[in-house]
Amino acid sequence: MSLKEYIENAIPWFRTGENSEYLDSKKDYQEQNKEINKRYEERRKDMNYYKDALNIIEEIKNENSSESIIDIGGWAGKFVSKTEIDEKVCLDIETKTESNDDVRNIIHDFLTWKPDKEYDIAICMQTLEHISDEKVGIFARKLFEVSNHVLISVPYMWKKGKCPNHLQDPVDENKIYGWMKRNPTKTHISTDKNMQRIICYYNESKKEMNN
Repeated sequence: MSLKEYIENAIPWFRTGENSEYLDSKKDYQEQNKEINKRYEERRKDMNYYKDALNIIEEIKNENSSESIIDIGGWAGKFVSKTEIDEKVCLDIETKTESNDDVRNIIHDFLTWKPDKEYDIAICMQTLEHISDEKVGIFARKLFEVSNHVLISVPYMWKKGKCPNHLQDPVDENKIYGWMKRNPTKTHISTDKNMQRIICYYNESKKEMNN
């Protein structure tokens, strides 16, 4: 997909209304892309699912004395920068926005990346729905190679075609189980403007303790 197509199709709510100025064909698309993603982050920061996920991460940190966290597919790490964890890392195949000073960015394809360490927490927020059927399960299960504490979020029961860049809609608990091949320790559904997202937390350390 070209950058022009990404701007016009991947984030459809930028095509109309107050954001239409960012689709000016006379402007540089790379610069427009940076501005779009900046606005995208600004719109999301007050959403319930952001707040709910951050609360769950805080609970995990407090229960396990977590000192490191990695966000897989988190662009430049704007979300993970909001956590209260000392070591913050973000891995993505590319970075579309400027990163925060307190986040270390790794630019790499997660499927071919060899983890540099075991992290206390690994998160993957609103990413799995963009991955093809052939790769999504491999991608999802690799998260457990990175950490014993894994948190994911995906759109919950969105109609197929609602978002042109989603390859997995509709997503429910059965589909998530098919990817992860295990049941979550905790699930939570967040609602923003009648749109739901499901957050799943997996505590693999409990399994190790029971073995």
